Amino acid sequence: MPHSLKAVIFDHDGTLVNSEPVHHACWLKAIAVYNAEFSLQEYVTHLTGIPSSSSAQWIIERFNLPTEPAALYARKQAHVDEYLKTNAFPLMPHAEDLVRFCFEAGLKLAVASGAGAQEIHRSLNAHGLDRWIQVVASKNDVARNKPAPDVYQLALQRLGVAAAQAIAVEDSDVGQASALAAALTCLRLHPSAEHPQVVGVTSLHEVGNWLRGRIDSR
Repeated sequence: MPHSLKAVIFDHDGTLVNSEPVHHACWLKAIAVYNAEFSLQEYVTHLTGIPSSSSAQWIIERFNLPTEPAALYARKQAHVDEYLKTNAFPLMPHAEDLVRFCFEAGLKLAVASGAGAQEIHRSLNAHGLDRWIQVVASKNDVARNKPAPDVYQLALQRLGVAAAQAIAVEDSDVGQASALAAALTCLRLHPSAEHPQVVGVTSLHEVGNWLRGRIDSR
């Protein structure tokens, strides 16, 4: 656990925003030409936290599609971009309250995500979270996406804090692996297994309660 908590680094998809149903719908649009489809539950089980390029490969293999991952990903991303022209991913419950609480408590805040910078900034700007979250590390900024530690390491660098002074908030196995590889303690929504550097939580409200206890004891 951090000895002197100075920063919180949030994942984006599935943590701050409920983007998974949107991504699922965009994948369905991308593969509709092949008369293929899969359920949201299947998406959540197999593709949550997975970079879109890897998701494209999984979908191609799942349905034996006659296309390349890059082409399928581009088709899906076009649908995401179209959605974001007039919409923003909806916030997860308690996300705004949690971010505001952390900021008012004097913590430095960042997003470290496998998503693209445009998607992240769209979420932050649309919901006003950019008032409190100043640092963003995205897949566009690093050579390796999650589960590599690169985005978290970059977020720490931009925040100017050490891993021992920060925590990550994540919702997926891939994201958790990335945070742990960056030597961060991870607050994990609905963890799949126990780990000494992982604190299991059921909601962002519970994340706030956990942080409040640490902040009050600083």
